[in-house]
Amino acid sequence: MIPVRLAVQGLYSYQERQEVDFQKLTNTSLFGIFGQVGSGKTSLLEAISFVLYGETERLNGRDNRQYNMMNLKSGHMVIDFEFRAGAGHELYKYVYEAKRNAKKHQEIKAGERRVFQWQETGWVPVSIEREDIGQFTQQLIGLDYDNFKRTIIIPQNQFREFLELSPKERTDMMSRLFQLNKFDLSAQVASLEKKNNTELDFVKGQLDGLGQASPEAIDDAWKQIQQVISDIQALDQQIGVQKKQEEQLIGLKKRHDELAKAQQELTALAGQQARYDELQRRVRQYEQCLVLFKPLLSQINEQTNKQNSTNRSIQAIQHELSIARQTLTTLQQDYDKAKIAYEQREVIREQLDELDTVILIQNNRNAISRHEKDLARAKRDVETITREIEQQTGQQTALQKKVSAFSQDESRIDQLNEIRLWFTGYRPLKEKIDGFDRKIAENEKAQEQIKQRKDEALQGFPAEWADLQLKVLPDTIEEAFSRLKSQRDERKRLLDDLLLKQHLQRYANALTDGKPCPLCGSEHHPAVHQDSTIDDEVTKAQGMLVRWENRLDQTMNLKAAITGLLGEIKTVFGQTRQLINEKAEAVMAKNEHERLFVWQEFTTDQEQEVKQALFREQEKQKQLGEARKQLDALNEQLAKAEKDRFSLLTKQTETVTLIASLRETIQEKLNTLRHFQENQIAPLDITEISDLKDKLSTKYTRAKEQFDDITQNLDKARQQNARLDGQLEELTKQLQTLQTELAKTTRELEQTLAGHAYDRPAVEQILRADLNVAHEKKNLDSFYAELEACRRTVEKLSDELAGQPFDAALLQAVTARLRQMQQDSNALHQSLGTKQNAHKELVQQWELKQDIQKQFDALTIRQKDLKELEGLFRGQGFVKYVSTVYLNELCQTANERFMRLTKNQLRLEYDDNNFVIRDFLNGGKTRLAKTLSGGQMFQAALSLALALSDNIQHLTQSKQNLFFLDEGFGSLDKNSLETVFDTLKSLRRENRIVGIISHVEELQQEIDTYIRTVHSEHGSVIKCSWD
Repeated sequence: MIPVRLAVQGLYSYQERQEVDFQKLTNTSLFGIFGQVGSGKTSLLEAISFVLYGETERLNGRDNRQYNMMNLKSGHMVIDFEFRAGAGHELYKYVYEAKRNAKKHQEIKAGERRVFQWQETGWVPVSIEREDIGQFTQQLIGLDYDNFKRTIIIPQNQFREFLELSPKERTDMMSRLFQLNKFDLSAQVASLEKKNNTELDFVKGQLDGLGQASPEAIDDAWKQIQQVISDIQALDQQIGVQKKQEEQLIGLKKRHDELAKAQQELTALAGQQARYDELQRRVRQYEQCLVLFKPLLSQINEQTNKQNSTNRSIQAIQHELSIARQTLTTLQQDYDKAKIAYEQREVIREQLDELDTVILIQNNRNAISRHEKDLARAKRDVETITREIEQQTGQQTALQKKVSAFSQDESRIDQLNEIRLWFTGYRPLKEKIDGFDRKIAENEKAQEQIKQRKDEALQGFPAEWADLQLKVLPDTIEEAFSRLKSQRDERKRLLDDLLLKQHLQRYANALTDGKPCPLCGSEHHPAVHQDSTIDDEVTKAQGMLVRWENRLDQTMNLKAAITGLLGEIKTVFGQTRQLINEKAEAVMAKNEHERLFVWQEFTTDQEQEVKQALFREQEKQKQLGEARKQLDALNEQLAKAEKDRFSLLTKQTETVTLIASLRETIQEKLNTLRHFQENQIAPLDITEISDLKDKLSTKYTRAKEQFDDITQNLDKARQQNARLDGQLEELTKQLQTLQTELAKTTRELEQTLAGHAYDRPAVEQILRADLNVAHEKKNLDSFYAELEACRRTVEKLSDELAGQPFDAALLQAVTARLRQMQQDSNALHQSLGTKQNAHKELVQQWELKQDIQKQFDALTIRQKDLKELEGLFRGQGFVKYVSTVYLNELCQTANERFMRLTKNQLRLEYDDNNFVIRDFLNGGKTRLAKTLSGGQMFQAALSLALALSDNIQHLTQSKQNLFFLDEGFGSLDKNSLETVFDTLKSLRRENRIVGIISHVEELQQEIDTYIRTVHSEHGSVIKCSWD
């Protein structure tokens, strides 16, 4: 993992947003993060750990972590961390945000962690659940939190932890770092062993079930099959003879049946022959008439129909011509009348023009009436407005006096507002102090409740525990738990012994003379052990073990409960101390605020009196404002009234002038009228005049329309009379021609009838039959052909069957014998199938038995091999072995640097589950690594950390890696510190990145690229060496 950028805000001492550009820091192999104690150096590393894993070194989940991590002056905490990781060196960003409740300072809303990955389009969210982010980080970086702080970010005072871990903890660490659990195959071996034993039992059961299969049984079954096949062949020969005889008899019966059927059909056809002979005669007669007479008769009918149609057409045209001549006479009379009306249209046009003038005169008269009404109404409005102006002038004088009286008094509203603002700041201080008192009382109550819960939890446990304090109870409970566990283990061991005895007793009870013992193999059992009490002892021991287990669970639950209560009471104590300190600050702020009260007419407890005085002053100012608004509104009303009165007077003058002008126009228009007099139009209103005008206009229009319509209709009537005269003449000529043709055709028909000895009614009667000649001929041909075929069939069968009588009894006897033989054959075939299946099953069972025997032999060998593997992997023995190999390789890698740093005087080795030092200055003898000096211990720990980092980099396929070392070095002496300096200088020559976090001044002079955390009034601030 290579960090790129880190931004924090509201975290610990960082009040405002601060950013760290790791790209500039990691450009050098060695960089530093420096600052005074408490300036926020370690907070930057905790920010990285927290945003990645949700864990920190200093606080856990029970420490109200979010509240204690957030800066007390901040309401918003943000951690924004970008880094590269993985084989592809991809860029990722983790963001954590949390906000403080605006109303409750100590309540922090649940924080949110989000993960993004950089792609071509920008930052893209990674779709994972919040609780899975830590697991995703572990997969991405290849480290869980515990190993992350041992290999990437090494917290304060834990740099030597890897050297000082116990063997078990070190093995667990190596197992998690390098996935050594893959070498712990004990579960797989146990599973394989269990599976193998199950298969062995199953195979053994299969062998027992296949005991009858043998080569001898297979030969006996085969001989039985051959005997049945021989019997089937002999019976099949007999069945063939009988089938041939049966087929001959069935064929003879079939031919006798066909002869009888043909004779019946011939008799039926002979009965129908007379009817078909008569039909043949009628068809020939109809066919002759159809050819000779049907065309002439059809022609006569057609000519007769045309003659009748022509007569009807002549009668219709004669009737239509009579009507047309009457219509022509009527239209000529209407035309003469319409022509007279058409010539008188000009008089109507003049009347229409004068009616437009009459409408104008009447409109002017109506306008004069309206204007006279408006003139009277305007006079009344002027009088009303004049009275209003006089009334408003009086109101104006009164309001001016009221405003002058209010303005003489000096306003105190500004001073009262200042006093109100003082009380606004004073009230929250008093309420805050009261709130602190309530919370302190609540905390004291909570302490009593925690103590009560402790007493409740301790019920059923030693009474002296109730007198112990909460802080010592976990250790006391742990000691008791250890004793209980030892006693439980002893009880379990005793139960295992009893179970073994019980198992042996069951073996002894199952022994029978003549059968081998499953343990020793002996077939003789002269003295079988008997113990009748063993089952009761096992039951009793099991009950005791259950009670011990329950007691252990209760003790463990008690420890968890007491530990939780201890955490709660620590939190309550801390909150109480904080509340007391905050209350003291609030009291000081209240006293300071009281010194600012400088007004003599009021005291600090007269807030209500100040509010009342301010209310009275505000009411007074409100009345003054309302009076001024009323005066302004009244002035506007007076100005508007004067303007309205002037406008009305001007309008009166204009109206008088307009009335005189309209009267002159009316007189002028009356003098132009010729067809209407004044006394005629005076009673008429505009609607009546418009109706008269519409009637005259309609009369004018209709005169022309009627004349044009009648003229057009008269022309059409004349044309129709001429057309009908022509049609009548043409139809008369056609009728004469049709009468001549009909007489000619009738003479031709009479001559043809006379030549063939037919009369016309007989011919018409024959043709009315309307026979389908082709269909009837086809029926006749079919009948005579069928009759002839049936005669030939009877003659042929009679000749063939002469001397061949049919014996039905003989056919029945042959069929019965054949059916019995077939039943016997089916029984033999069924027996053959059963015996063949039995033979096949014996062959398959024998083959299967041979295969299963091979499986049984192989599984027996595998059982022995798995027993050996189970012993090899028992108790993670192989994992410990591989871990030791990894640690030795780790020492070899670390020694490449450690021996160079110690000038080949010391070498790090791993022996007997401990790190030891081989001291070449003392004859190459070994001693524990704990005996190293401070500087040498730093060199050894640094060498191991760098070697571990190299291995992890290779394991996670990272292109580059780094680790942070948060070590103050303040406890080292001068010589040890110089050793540390020399070691850090050597890192510059290597291709790796190491970050040093320290407050030591001398160390800062040895590192060129660094950032410095500095205290300020706005929280910690980050300054860079390159700025």
